[in-house]
Amino acid sequence: MGRLQNLQGLFLNDNKFQGYIPYEVSQLDKLFSLLNGSSPSCSGNLAALRTLSLGSNLLSFRIPSALSKLTYILHVNLSSNSLVGSISKDIGNMKAVMDIDLTSENHFSYIIPSSIGSLESMVSLSLENSDFEGPIPSSCSKLLSLELLDLSKNNIS
Repeated sequence: MGRLQNLQGLFLNDNKFQGYIPYEVSQLDKLFSLLNGSSPSCSGNLAALRTLSLGSNLLSFRIPSALSKLTYILHVNLSSNSLVGSISKDIGNMKAVMDIDLTSENHFSYIIPSSIGSLESMVSLSLENSDFEGPIPSSCSKLLSLELLDLSKNNIS
C-alpha cells in the first residue's frame, strides 16, 4: 500500500482502527505524516489527495494543522471517531473543499473558527454532536454555496 504514489482518495470508513492510524496506512508515508502531525511540510506532497475518509473508526488524535495545507482537497470525513482538540484557524486555506464531516463522538470542545467562512465552495458542513461551543461565526454568512449545515447536539449559543 505504501507505494501508492498517485493516491487521490483514501476510504477507510467503518473499520476497527483504534487510537492512531494503523500500520498499513503508515506505509503511505506522506499521508501518515500529515495525519499524525509529525511533518507538516509533507502536505505539499499530497497535492493529488482529493478525498480523505476515515469515519466510523476509533481514532483519537488532534486534527493536524497540516491538513489545512491540502488546498485542493474536496472531501474530508473524520466522523464518528474520538478526535480531540480544536479545528485550526488555517482551515480557511482549504479553498476547494466541498464537504467536511466531523460528526458524532468527536470531542472538540472549542469554538468553530471564523476562518470557516473562507470556504466558499463548501456545500456541506456537518459538525453534529462534536462538543463545539460558543456562537456560530458570522463569517458563515459568506458560505453562499452551502446546502447543508448540521450543528445539532452541540453547545452552540
